[in-house]
Amino acid sequence: MKRRIITLLVCLAAAITPAILIILGVSGRGLLPDSLELYSESASVSTPSGDTLTYSAASDEYAVISRAILTAEGSSRESAEAASSEYVRFDLTLKGERSLTVSAYLSYTEPCGYLATVGDKYYKMTDEATYAMLESTFCACLWVGEAPPAVTLGDMTLEVSLVEWTYVLPSGTEVSSGEYIAREPKKYTVTSHADIAPSLERRPDVISIVAMTSDGTRIFEGDAEELAAASLPSDVCISVIYSVEWRMGARECVRAAYAFEIPAKAEKEDGRT
Repeated sequence: MKRRIITLLVCLAAAITPAILIILGVSGRGLLPDSLELYSESASVSTPSGDTLTYSAASDEYAVISRAILTAEGSSRESAEAASSEYVRFDLTLKGERSLTVSAYLSYTEPCGYLATVGDKYYKMTDEATYAMLESTFCACLWVGEAPPAVTLGDMTLEVSLVEWTYVLPSGTEVSSGEYIAREPKKYTVTSHADIAPSLERRPDVISIVAMTSDGTRIFEGDAEELAAASLPSDVCISVIYSVEWRMGARECVRAAYAFEIPAKAEKEDGRT
């Protein structure tokens, strides 16, 4: 009877263990040579910009990195090398009693991710692990786009006072670069009320213009055509803010704001701008 009970317990344990692994989402060691416990101190990331970020084992970032390593599957050198020539590279390191460093090659447009070891072994990340990594904090540098299209006013090219890039991943998740706000935005002064419509290098999908007096009273809100036809007071200083949005494709969008002032006529006649 005891032998039967022991045999039954062993069979139950064999049946339950795979289920536990499935619940945890870990099917094996991936490219780890041994147990994850030996690498459970911290994780660090070297970004394409040269920054090194370190995360504790209790952090979400550590969980994202370790899960990607544990669930990665072997891949051909050709597919991984093709990816490495086009994708953005991050160097990932797990630390503890032992240390493991791999290179992660990511693309948000596919999306797709590969891991490569120092010994030239290549692994393909699962879609789930790729999504999680692309949406992690250390991938925020991927969402900093280039400068938005130029906006000119007369002979002046306006510098952006606020800009934010947003991207929609194939998973449906929207990620953002966060708002960049110029610490000391450059001030532009337009001396004529007649010609204050902007010239845009690229036609925007959305444009909104707001004009306010120095005390914050909003005296105009509309588009460029409405602004050109509007009758704005000339005896007060007016602050004008252009908010422009360009959709750069199905998955990319940039929102930017530009500001300038129209001085009061009295200030202009006294020679003060």
